[in-house]
Amino acid sequence: MGCIVPTPGLRMLNPLFFPGLKVWWDPARLVAGSGDYLDLSGNAETGANVSVTIVAGVANGRPVGRYDGVTSITSCPLFSPNKDFSSFIVLKLPAPAGNQIGWVRTGAAQQILTANAAENLACFDGANHPTSVVIDYDTKFTSIGVVCTNGTCVFYRNGVILGNAIGGVLNNILNIGFFGAVGAFFSAFDLAETVFYTSVLNATQITVLNEYFRSKFALV
Repeated sequence: MGCIVPTPGLRMLNPLFFPGLKVWWDPARLVAGSGDYLDLSGNAETGANVSVTIVAGVANGRPVGRYDGVTSITSCPLFSPNKDFSSFIVLKLPAPAGNQIGWVRTGAAQQILTANAAENLACFDGANHPTSVVIDYDTKFTSIGVVCTNGTCVFYRNGVILGNAIGGVLNNILNIGFFGAVGAFFSAFDLAETVFYTSVLNATQITVLNEYFRSKFALV
């Protein structure tokens, strides 16, 4: 796809420039004739949306996928990131102290980038449950992320590390297939963009990726 034209002085590559890109969804790019996310990674991981509303002009003038917290869910073909992965989501919660559900296993026992009412970030392998410190990502669009290296998680907000994760080291994460809901629980948020890598991004790659998000969505 090539480079996106940058603002002078900024490095602004798009997510394709980093290794291991598995899924890339942008609500501005939908499968023709449907309301489903087109997978821009080239891996055909199309996001099939149920009750997700595409709303124009929300995130710095760009469309978002709005999850209602009741029935909204996105599904995609199964993939297994195992112990090494990187994932970032640009979103905004509708109100403080909300639940946020990112990527989950079909059987709901494994989760990546979820959050509870305390507004921390978390991953879960069915036994171990590393979490970040508490953050605010309900008043404005925010890039949240996790980079997992051999099971050890480091969480990010707008490209900045959120302290040391507590709660153990993850075992293999297998058969991820859903986004935005787990079991009978659904989360409400506006999704601006999400990427998932089955690789460990380094510090420079994380910085450049978040500069791309910051410029595109006017993140603070």
